Amino acid sequence: MHTGTYMGCFTHDSSERTLRGAVFYDLRKMTVAHCQEACAERAYSYAGLAQGAECYCGNSLPAAAAPGRECSSECRGQRGSECGGIGRLSVYSAQPRPAAGPRRNVIYRGCFRAPENLTDTFPASLIQPNLTVEMCSEFCSKKEFPLAVIRGQQCLCGFPTRRFPLRDGADGRRCGGGSNGSAAGGQYCRVYQTPVQDTRCTDRKFLTTKSKVFVALSSFPGAGNTWARHLIEHATGYYTGSYYFDGALYNKGFKGEKDHWRSRRTICVKTHESGRTEIEMFDSAILLIRNPYKSLVAEFNRKYAGHLGYATERTWQGKGEPAPRGCRDTHPRAAGTWLGTASKSGGSSPAAAETSPKTPDTWEQLSSRCACGPRGEGSAAPWPQALLGTGNRKCPCTAPLGTARLPG
Repeated sequence: MHTGTYMGCFTHDSSERTLRGAVFYDLRKMTVAHCQEACAERAYSYAGLAQGAECYCGNSLPAAAAPGRECSSECRGQRGSECGGIGRLSVYSAQPRPAAGPRRNVIYRGCFRAPENLTDTFPASLIQPNLTVEMCSEFCSKKEFPLAVIRGQQCLCGFPTRRFPLRDGADGRRCGGGSNGSAAGGQYCRVYQTPVQDTRCTDRKFLTTKSKVFVALSSFPGAGNTWARHLIEHATGYYTGSYYFDGALYNKGFKGEKDHWRSRRTICVKTHESGRTEIEMFDSAILLIRNPYKSLVAEFNRKYAGHLGYATERTWQGKGEPAPRGCRDTHPRAAGTWLGTASKSGGSSPAAAETSPKTPDTWEQLSSRCACGPRGEGSAAPWPQALLGTGNRKCPCTAPLGTARLPG
């Protein structure tokens, strides 16, 4: 068990983090030692815990201290331990274990041509006689940079950028000394990846002000809603919310899972609801439509093996209770309700404009509006009996006329 020093209780602003390194969540098993070990492995000096389940890593202590009584949240996986609070961090030291030889997790990326303007490309630098890889990596890790660059006696720290994209490597002999030596100079430099994670594209936050437009991210289960949320969060830098709560997704970094779905602090809200009352709670919607056959298969896999797993062959062939016969009609009915509601409320999307406002009640009604089957017009595929409760059936079409067709 890691035994770092408790540094105290500090204020914590999730939108402008002081501990700017890696972030981890564990709603059930978070402990002080778990957080310390995770941060130490990535060469961070401090581990901060918040709300009993969140772990933040960094190399600089937060500036503003808070009264100790405000860090009163108990760690979810360790009774009697302090794991911060709302807007508060319990900070511990995360001293890496001493290791003989080169530092672990330092990866040689190769020899590259040095950029013309070193000062603009690399925010931190150090000139050191007899500079070694370990010395440069240690220096850049403490500065929280993922790249350590050696050019002669100069150590440079930074990120991959347009000026320094790390795409076109040079012959290692141009750097002199190979990947293990300390000498490199002239127009070329040796690049190493430190244990520090590059969080520029993974940092997300809640909206600073409540959103004026309440947006739904709607789909049938298994249509790729979670994957779409991942793309939206990393493209925008803002969390997405959920009408439900899934602890497994929260532990994977979907922090909006824990936020109330009507808080309007997230950029959009996941929902599988298709009742008119639930739909009308939102101002607008992103509607995901996937091949219904593949959606049902994906949802069956999720139900029996989690978000990333696959149901066993025994599960597919078992005699357990099959999905209701009506499930084959749920997908078109749900999509049709969203489209019909958008059409009646003046929606201007192609899907709303070109789809009849009458909501399809059955699979056959939606199929009559379809452009083609999943493998071309007239294609057929077997429907697992565990999904439909019936024998084989023609596979439904991919998308209604006028809607965007998504791959898979």
